[in-house]
Amino acid sequence: MRGRAGVVRAVGADVVGIQVGDVVSVIPSFLLTQYGTYAEVANLPAHSVVKHPKNLSFEEAAASWMAFVTVYGAFVELYQVKAGDFVVLGAATSSVGLAAIQFAKMLGASTITLTRSHTKGDILVEKGADFVLATQEDDLSARLKEITNGRGVNLVFDPVGGPVANTLVKAMADDAYYNLYGALKPDDSPSL
Repeated sequence: MRGRAGVVRAVGADVVGIQVGDVVSVIPSFLLTQYGTYAEVANLPAHSVVKHPKNLSFEEAAASWMAFVTVYGAFVELYQVKAGDFVVLGAATSSVGLAAIQFAKMLGASTITLTRSHTKGDILVEKGADFVLATQEDDLSARLKEITNGRGVNLVFDPVGGPVANTLVKAMADDAYYNLYGALKPDDSPSL
């Protein structure tokens, strides 16, 4: 598939659903080393190209794909989040955090969102969060135990890491997963 400035200029013989002249966005569904996309013309596999939504700029579309693909990989492909699960979402007001709230709700899980203080709590509830915990204000251990009725959380989806990671790991159920996908906190995560 060849495109210039988001417009398809050629289509492979077996490609369906995309045609010459379509305005497209690229889904980051391949390793960064597989296809050169920082160019005026790029060849891409059909599975990584979708028609560009008319209501979004290219920058908005790119930001959406990155957030939702990050969550999809963890929630659907790796951990199979399901109804009844408790999912802890670090940095929940970030683009990935907000996408994670939507995914968790769609899959039937309860969301426990983390933010540094309760000042953004109303925004998170408005976006669908079931619970908002402030890492600098709440007793995370006690609140996580209370929220899960002692069961523990099923998935910690954390872009931060650092000292809070120890508390989150200790609040996990026996068969739970911890996904550290960003390591935004420069401090080391304590040994567990």
